[in-house]
Formats: sequence, C-alpha cells, structure tokens
Amino acid sequence: EMRRKGEALGANAQLSKSLAQKVDNDLMEVALTASTVYTVGDVINYETSVRNQTFALYRGGLAVGGDSGLQLFTATGRETLNTSPDYVQPVLHGSESYLLVYDIGEKRYSVYNSFVCVHHEETEYPVFAGAMSDSGYYAVVSESYNHAGVVSLYNDRFELVNRYNRTDMVTCVDINESGNRMAFATVGMQNGAYVSTLVIAVPGQSQTHVEMKFDSLFAYDATFIDQHRALLVGDRASY
Repeated sequence: EMRRKGEALGANAQLSKSLAQKVDNDLMEVALTASTVYTVGDVINYETSVRNQTFALYRGGLAVGGDSGLQLFTATGRETLNTSPDYVQPVLHGSESYLLVYDIGEKRYSVYNSFVCVHHEETEYPVFAGAMSDSGYYAVVSESYNHAGVVSLYNDRFELVNRYNRTDMVTCVDINESGNRMAFATVGMQNGAYVSTLVIAVPGQSQTHVEMKFDSLFAYDATFIDQHRALLVGDRASY
C-alpha cells in the first residue's frame, strides 16, 4: 500500500515538473508570490494587500491594486505611482492612455495617468462594470431609479458623450482601440429563461448601431477582438 502511494506521489511530481517545463518553454517565465512579481530580466516589488489583490496591464507596464493602495510600474519595473485611494475591492481597466479604477457597488470611479489621478467622479448610483479604450474613451455601467442598466460613455477629456438606459441589467461593456465602437450586453428574463442582447453603439450617436438578441443565454462578457468585430461570451455558447 505504501509503495503504491509512493509511486502515485512520484507520478504526480513528475507530471507537475513536466507541466512546469512546458509553461517555461511556451510562455514568458512568470512567478507570483504574495509580495513580488518576477518576470524575465525584471523584478517588481509591490505592496501586499490583505485581500482583493488585482492586476492590469497599463501602457506596457503593470498596475497593482488592493485594499493597501494602487501602484503603477513601467515595463522596466520603475514605480511611477504609489497612492492609497480608499478602495476595498478595486477593479482596474488598463489601456495605452489611462487607467480606470472603481469599487464594485460603490458610487465613484477614478481615472489615472502614470503619475496622478486626472479625474474623479462621484456617481448617483453604484458602479458595476467599466471599460477603458486605448483612445482614452471609457465607459461606466451603473443603474438608475427607472432602469436596471445604465451605460455612460465618456471621451478622453472626461466629458459625457452618450448615456444608454436599459430596462435589463447590463453585465459587461467594452470599447474598441480607436474609440469609435462600444459593445455591451444586457440580460433579462422571458418565459422563465434568460435572454441576452448584444448592443453595438457608435459614440456621438443617440441610437444604437446594432442590437442582437440571444434566447436562453446569460451573457458574461462582450469584448472586441479587433476594430470591427465583437465577441459575446455566454453560459452555454459564444458568438
């Protein structure tokens, strides 16, 4: 019995070693610990959060957020920002322009460049999702008294461009790199089953560009795979 257990442990160890070698060969070598991110040739030290540590790529570098604060690093590991905004469960959306930060369920969000917070806004209703484009356009998803989902789209000067009110809950949003298309998904109920709708909108136009309905689907994510095509990911299929 002990021999069989020993052989099983040995096989598991060999399998783990083989998988580790494959990852090392196929991907950039990355090792994460509780307090340090290691990449090939560079070491980035960041402050450890007790919980809710989150990461995002930003301008070729790394953004690290948590209940201990927010830190931004360049691609070479140089720290450009270390601040302590009062976020408990921060969500980070990076791009080649700005970094969008918000707490899910809180009534505020902030936009950062590499050095400072360039915009902060208190919202009337809680924020549930968001997106940031390389163009500097960004979107914030919330709700209102009369609508289960509200998508607010802003330009790179932090000015409101469009606001889309929906009777169904908005689960996700994305903006393409150039900022000339936005996609978001809503989920509602019909005859006891989920119904999802993928919406494509053009900034500056009051009417949505395209709306596609999918029966018996709960939409988890909508993301642009290039400038003109969006991918919808659901609980049973993707389109």
